[in-house]
Amino acid sequence: MNYFVAAALVLTAFIWLVGLPPRADPLGLKVARVRMGLAEWRSIEPGPNPVEGILRQAEGLIADGRNAEADLALDRALLVLRILNKSRAAREGVQRAAAEGRDPGPAAQALSEFERRLQADRLFEAEQILDSALAMLSLTEKMHRVQRGMEARAREGRDLTAAQELLKQCDPLLREGRIRDAEAVLDRALEALSRED
Repeated sequence: MNYFVAAALVLTAFIWLVGLPPRADPLGLKVARVRMGLAEWRSIEPGPNPVEGILRQAEGLIADGRNAEADLALDRALLVLRILNKSRAAREGVQRAAAEGRDPGPAAQALSEFERRLQADRLFEAEQILDSALAMLSLTEKMHRVQRGMEARAREGRDLTAAQELLKQCDPLLREGRIRDAEAVLDRALEALSRED
């Protein structure tokens, strides 16, 4: 486990168990969260990061006593860190899908749209698009696993009825845009395939 993730978990557990000190500084805690996120990001992706500039701006605002503005800047920094992490996960997912012979097309298109929204500084929309791309990648990965599992079980002469019945439920859910429900059905199909006859 990454050192910074472990430190964040320990801090969270401590705050949960003991509670915040009587005069906790919420801006100081946000600054610490941003710094931990930046440190974690740098350990994975060295180089300049847009959050550094936002953090410097927030620290300057705090020094000037403009705490409300600093709070907004820190919220933006946390949002950008979250987007950067999701963006990295989505890019890795697209690369993994292509390497496994799956069609990363819809997720890759979503990443292109994400870039446009990011360039237009429409961060919340950009994050929604990333969430959609990650959901598509997860869904296609599970579909691929179900397909491989069914092919393997068919070669072994095993009964596929339970998995096939579950897959019939998947198409209507996808047409309705109920991706999470379709993914839950795929999870049940994977479970059915893993059971012994």
